[in-house]
Amino acid sequence: MKKLLVLLLGFPFLGISQELPKNFKRNPIAKGQVLLSTTFSVTHRESERESNLLQDLQDSYRVDWEVTLRSAYYVKDGFCVGGYFLIGQDRNEISYFQDGFLVSDKKQDNRFGIAPFIRNYYPLGKGSFMLYNQTSLEYVYSTGVRQVIQSEDIDRYITEGHKITLGLQPGLAVFISDVVSFDIGTSIFGVSTDYKTAKQNNDPSKDSYVWKNDVSFEIDLLSLFLGITFYFPA
Repeated sequence: MKKLLVLLLGFPFLGISQELPKNFKRNPIAKGQVLLSTTFSVTHRESERESNLLQDLQDSYRVDWEVTLRSAYYVKDGFCVGGYFLIGQDRNEISYFQDGFLVSDKKQDNRFGIAPFIRNYYPLGKGSFMLYNQTSLEYVYSTGVRQVIQSEDIDRYITEGHKITLGLQPGLAVFISDVVSFDIGTSIFGVSTDYKTAKQNNDPSKDSYVWKNDVSFEIDLLSLFLGITFYFPA
């Protein structure tokens, strides 16, 4: 485990090349190549009459998806520099009884982000599998709307957020040819700062904000992302 962590943390600073399978017409990660890829992740959950520790839900529904488009240029064998753009949405709806009234709580957040990144590959033997690690500095802008309805009372919240994250995302690329690979990855480390404001019912006296800083060093197997990557000569 320690050797794996050292390898992953050291990827961004290494220039590693290794013999590729003989059926490859050209090296897809050679200097001068261009990488174009897209990744997609989605989380879905829904329930009816679910019992929780704090409250019993009548029903709940959540879907959180994100699409990322990235491009990069290989400045040396096995090492590329590029950037990506992401778009995503988190929709969350729940209802429950409180003081004899049914409460409906609906929220939707949209997010958009950009990030420069570097990526380093490490071929596994002479096969078509390659480990990689991506180091990125990501900025995400988000806007959201939340509406809570109880009896005749309606509370409406408008949120806006800014988040900057420095993170490491290791993964595995499976090359089905010298121009296409399927990728799977996750995050193992991140340093982030997140600032979010909220306005309630357009009442300035109820404006609020949350400023949060996090350092995380854990592998989240529940947030795996899948993607497909194409490689072209520049």
